[in-house]
Amino acid sequence: MKVKKVEKIGIVTKGSEDALSLAKEVMEYCEKVGVKYVVDKATASKLGVRGINVEDMDIDAAIAIGGDGTILRLAQKLKNPSTPILGINLGAIGFLSSVEPSQALWAIEKIVSGDYQVEERTKVASFYRTARLPDALNEVLVVTSTPAKVINVEILREDYTLFRGKLDGVIVSTATGSTAYALSAGGAFIDPCLDVIEVAFICPTDIGIRPVVLPRSASIKIRVLEGGAAAQIVVDGQFYLPIDFSETVEVRLSEHKAVFIVFDRWRAYRKYRARTGSSDA
Repeated sequence: MKVKKVEKIGIVTKGSEDALSLAKEVMEYCEKVGVKYVVDKATASKLGVRGINVEDMDIDAAIAIGGDGTILRLAQKLKNPSTPILGINLGAIGFLSSVEPSQALWAIEKIVSGDYQVEERTKVASFYRTARLPDALNEVLVVTSTPAKVINVEILREDYTLFRGKLDGVIVSTATGSTAYALSAGGAFIDPCLDVIEVAFICPTDIGIRPVVLPRSASIKIRVLEGGAAAQIVVDGQFYLPIDFSETVEVRLSEHKAVFIVFDRWRAYRKYRARTGSSDA
């Protein structure tokens, strides 16, 4: 994917003191080199500057200062879904981030000059009744609404039943999301650039069932059956919606992709190995 020189950036933070401090450094750098910038409203109110809604940002690149949650919120709200995202890690793990805080100004210097690479990341789209829900960069989760109570579901790929029974929930994950909730549910690490879907099961009563990786053409249907607890759909931990019994959630690859600015092709691998205790990040 061709990259371009960045002339205007959007700055979004998680709102913590360290994130706000780094945002100030980024703003000062932009002013020094003559790069235009806008700041999200929540951050701007804490810094005492003018802010703008993320949905209204008309920018060449977005800078997310925070953890993976900050990046997920940003990706869900961007006016142009293909706006390149630079994640500066201030979270616990930072699978979605591009650089650490000490590299922030170096990275911005690179993107301002057009000296960077990008990776496209698959998203999944989900549908409930007649509504399309927000696209997910990590996963769509159908889960019990009542802790310690299982839901009863039927999960189909097109018209073929993959699973029918009781469990705490089911995760439909992108390759990027394979290092998130799906990994904790026994899923595989999947290269984030692959266009595949992973279905992982959370505490199924059928303990023999294992995660399934499906091709980009797959359509997953999750029907919530009576005989279990009420369920809800959760999109990237940001969007929640209750599901009625006998209703179906459909999930498939989205036509939109997220775009990440990268400087280290193997960063996701390093983060995965660090999380599993086999190397440094």
